[in-house]
Amino acid sequence: MPLQKIRIAIADDHQICRDGLISMLDPEFYEIVGEAENGEKALEIIRCQKPDVVLLDLRMPVMDGYTMLRILKDDDMMKQIPVVAITASVDVQEKNKLEFSGFDGVLFKPIPQIDLVYELCRFLDSRELKVKSSDVIKDDKEKVAINTTTHLQELLQELEDDFL
Repeated sequence: MPLQKIRIAIADDHQICRDGLISMLDPEFYEIVGEAENGEKALEIIRCQKPDVVLLDLRMPVMDGYTMLRILKDDDMMKQIPVVAITASVDVQEKNKLEFSGFDGVLFKPIPQIDLVYELCRFLDSRELKVKSSDVIKDDKEKVAINTTTHLQELLQELEDDFL
């Protein structure tokens, strides 16, 4: 059974940052379902594409990351989607604000590839695995666990190959 890719939406007002994130994600394991330069456009993408994870810059024009997060978490159809904050700010006040804001994770720019992949892997267990009902019997959790473990093992092997 082929692995299901992790579907990601990226919101950052700098194209170079979006391109950098995309370049670190192997298309064999990840699918970028949309990218946006502000929170308003990102919301449209998320509503239409229903990604597995959102990578969200905090400071963007039109709608910032904090405002967008509140809208996502208040919406019953989108509140279960993990949202990872992306920021270049290392300010103590910003870090404190992030801690209590409701983000599911935080990555600080510049983002090492290993940190990005690790953060995305954290959400594999919390997301609903997208497997066809014909591939997995509803009560057969062992097959789902094997699929998840295989995916994680392949991702970790890829990281080891790249960095060791």
